[in-house]
Amino acid sequence: MGWTTGRIGAVVAAVVILVSSLGLILAPSAAPGPTPSSPAVPPSGGTPTVTQAQLPPGGDWPTFLGSILRDSTPQREQLITESVASTLHPLWTFSNNASLESQPVVAGGVVYVGSLNGYEYALNSLTGSKLWSTYLGQDKQDPGCGTTAMGIVSTPTVSGNTLLLYGGGSRFYDLDTRNGNILWSVAVGNTSQGYFGWGSPLVHRAYAYVGVSSRCDHPLVPGGIAQISLATHQVLASFNTTAPGIVGNSVWTTPSLNGSSNTLFVTTGNPNATGPRGLGESILALNATTLKLLHYWQVPFNQSLPDGDFGSTPTLFTPTGGSAMVAAIDKNGIAYAWYQSNLTLAWEVNVSSSYIVSTIAWSGQHLYALGGKAVVGSRSYSSSVRELNPLNGTPVWVLGLNQSHTGYASPLWVNSALVVAENQTVQVLNAANGAPLVSFPLNGSVQAPPALSRGELYVATGHGFLYAFDLNLSIQPSQSPNFGGHAPLRESFSVSVQGGLPQYSYNWSFGDGSYSSAPSPVHTYHHHGHFSVTVTVTDLAGTSVMAQMTVRVR
Repeated sequence: MGWTTGRIGAVVAAVVILVSSLGLILAPSAAPGPTPSSPAVPPSGGTPTVTQAQLPPGGDWPTFLGSILRDSTPQREQLITESVASTLHPLWTFSNNASLESQPVVAGGVVYVGSLNGYEYALNSLTGSKLWSTYLGQDKQDPGCGTTAMGIVSTPTVSGNTLLLYGGGSRFYDLDTRNGNILWSVAVGNTSQGYFGWGSPLVHRAYAYVGVSSRCDHPLVPGGIAQISLATHQVLASFNTTAPGIVGNSVWTTPSLNGSSNTLFVTTGNPNATGPRGLGESILALNATTLKLLHYWQVPFNQSLPDGDFGSTPTLFTPTGGSAMVAAIDKNGIAYAWYQSNLTLAWEVNVSSSYIVSTIAWSGQHLYALGGKAVVGSRSYSSSVRELNPLNGTPVWVLGLNQSHTGYASPLWVNSALVVAENQTVQVLNAANGAPLVSFPLNGSVQAPPALSRGELYVATGHGFLYAFDLNLSIQPSQSPNFGGHAPLRESFSVSVQGGLPQYSYNWSFGDGSYSSAPSPVHTYHHHGHFSVTVTVTDLAGTSVMAQMTVRVR
């Protein structure tokens, strides 16, 4: 069955006084949209986003779990690290009054996120203000999913100036990232027959690969993988996980790719309870060009559940000193790892005693997994997070959490910090030992994995809130070591800046009616007296901090 929704620095001859002025920017809520039967929304006004040259350092988060390896790790992040993560604070909040159940993706200073109300939103990453929204439909045919209408659950992939994703049904869309206009779309199954696009696209070369899945088993449909041409906008080929005439085995997760071997890795859902098992509750290796089945591994009967699914997307990794592997967690609470070459089981470890659909994170050296109910030591916890030895699955450390597991949120590793979003809380841990660094309460439970790009952390909730967090902006000014002096006195100033969002702007006031916008200005005082020097640093998001010092001229 598919994931169930609704759950989801005395300066010399100076006295230095630091004055912080940190502001919280709140974005306006989205306006109500048209009815589900309305056409695509025309481009709506919004604050222009930053240019590429203005963007903070680091990389984008352009696809589900960050990359086609589905490792949930921003490898190029330069701002957020374990040593400064404790200074994270809310930057802005966006709300649309409908559940946000797709992972935010970020590219070029724009955040894209889908909602159960059927809209895909584009937001300014610095302020959270809406740039545009486009309606991509809702499926109101199945209250069995736990909601009166299913909208967008699929996380988009940004490819150039286009945004590729499933809408609120079984139709696949390509949107213009600049204005939200629909460029083209193609049906992948018929929504009225029970098809629904849960997963997110893998974009590779000239194709998009998407899972074929059903609407919460009501009814089941023949599962599989569809290969969509980005040139002709048609489904070119498909791989069926069932035999002809059989339904089930939905692929409601997202494909992963080993580009070197041209191999797709796909996990499947439950088979039809009344028919043959086929490739249900399995991991598959497919040739990315031909979709030919290369290898598969299926959960043994004695570990299978009546509604058994691999609800987690395959994570590709290569342990130091080991062979290339792929790992995924089944609803049964067992994390499995296989060798990519032939899908032979390498190891398995139980990470949960209850239903779990979270994907494993890979830091480049370590694996991290969320679990449901667990006993740590002699105490029972509602959920847990742990580091696993990638060679054999042995737990390195385990931390019990008091929040229950909801949705399919996966841990996120960033520069020795681990972001964990469970229920109505997001917290950051020391990835080496699980020690808590900082946590924030949220309005609504987390359904989708958090995302991180260029110094901002994004977390969406089932109550329709998207939160952005960044590091506190702090400064430490200094001046040349002249120990004061007689006029004319030539002084050099500088300021060290940490946190916030680069690029920074500077405003110096030297106390004698002179000013400068240079980061490290030089100024000459021609008269004696005590001069109050202030510097105000403003980051890209508009947060400002001021510091003051006194210069004494004899």
